[in-house]
Amino acid sequence: MPVSSERDDGILIVKPEGRIHSADAAIFRRELDSATEHGDRAVIMDMESLDYISSGGLRVMLEFAQILSEQDAKFALCSLKSSVNDVFRISGFDRVVTICTTRDEAVAAVSR
Repeated sequence: MPVSSERDDGILIVKPEGRIHSADAAIFRRELDSATEHGDRAVIMDMESLDYISSGGLRVMLEFAQILSEQDAKFALCSLKSSVNDVFRISGFDRVVTICTTRDEAVAAVSR
C-alpha cells in the first residue's frame, strides 16, 4: 500500500495505491501524518490508483478529515473507482467529506 504525495500551490495531493486493509491502517495513518507536517491549507486525496479500502482504512480517513477540520484545512477526495466509491457512499462518508469526480474538481472545491 504505497502512498505518494506532491504539493501544488499550497495544496497537498496524496495518492494511495493498491489496497488498504485493516492491517495496513496504522501504516496508512503514519504516511498521512508525515505527509501533512507542513501545514498545508488543503489536502486532496487522489484515489485513482486505490482498488480497495477496508473499514480500518475508512476510520483512518475519517480521523484524518477531523484533524484537518480542526486545523481549518480543506479536504476532498477525487477519482474514486466505482467499487471504492460504493464503499464511501454506503458508509455515509460522502456526507462527511467532499468527493469529486476529477482532480480539477477537487482543486476547485478546496480553493473556494
